[in-house]
Amino acid sequence: MLQEYITGLMKEVEKEFEAMDALTPYAMAKLYFEFWQEHIEFLNLIQKNDLFVILLKQLDDYLPSLNERYKADLIEGFDETFLQYYTAFNSAGIWHMLEKWIRHGAVETPEEMAQIYSDITLNNPHVKK
Repeated sequence: MLQEYITGLMKEVEKEFEAMDALTPYAMAKLYFEFWQEHIEFLNLIQKNDLFVILLKQLDDYLPSLNERYKADLIEGFDETFLQYYTAFNSAGIWHMLEKWIRHGAVETPEEMAQIYSDITLNNPHVKK
């Protein structure tokens, strides 16, 4: 039942992706964190009950189809093995960012999280110390 609920949430966020004009790493991450901010009580609940990993499993199942739709030009020409690891890397990365964000009280704004994600993805840190 929990997996079905999360699948429904994934479909909701996908509809929001479909409505976007530009699918940049920043824009996609901003939408992603804004979406989950709206469902923060649910995320806190699954975090509290050590069920956050279920979200990762759902991402692993759902991300390949999202990549095919929204990153087709980026992933074109790569073999299946590469794409499997590419998807695993991306799903685990965004999941772990979300989990850490929730665990620390979601202090950063979705815009801040999107900037961090974008900087990591594009290997272009905006703040260097």
